[in-house]
Amino acid sequence: MTALLDILGSPPGLGLLPADRCARVLGLSCVTVSARAGHHAPELIWHAPDDHLGTLLEDLQYTLGEGPTLDCIQQGRALCIPDLAAMGAAR
Repeated sequence: MTALLDILGSPPGLGLLPADRCARVLGLSCVTVSARAGHHAPELIWHAPDDHLGTLLEDLQYTLGEGPTLDCIQQGRALCIPDLAAMGAAR
């Protein structure tokens, strides 16, 4: 993770940005960043230390094998889900 954050550059670098404040500025409940190396499983690399919702949702995606992080990897583009409740019961 340290190597990845070094690659992202400085200043300020992703590791120096407070995720909870970024989420607030964006009008979000939480914000997380996951990264994947090659064909390995994605790994959560950035979140607010007290953000239990974001880390829980990331873990749930990997457990269920579906979710916006995995959709992003499959579609090869950024994905934003503004209201998870609107996704429907099938999701």
